[in-house]
Amino acid sequence: MTKILIGACLMGCKVRYNANNLSVNDADFHKIIGLHDIISFCPEVSAGMPTPRPPAEITNDDGSGVLKG
Repeated sequence: MTKILIGACLMGCKVRYNANNLSVNDADFHKIIGLHDIISFCPEVSAGMPTPRPPAEITNDDGSGVLKG
């Protein structure tokens, strides 16, 4: 059986920044997870980030300040 790495939030784990998950209501997705050996993984949690945590998105800017340090 093929192993497939899938984000833990897509598998129903409440690991997103807001302590929620992402609901996937797609027949093809459910077919894939039914036919393969699924490994769920959250890189943010594995890196030690807490749940919940502040969102990591840039608002009201184009990101140039982040690139400048």
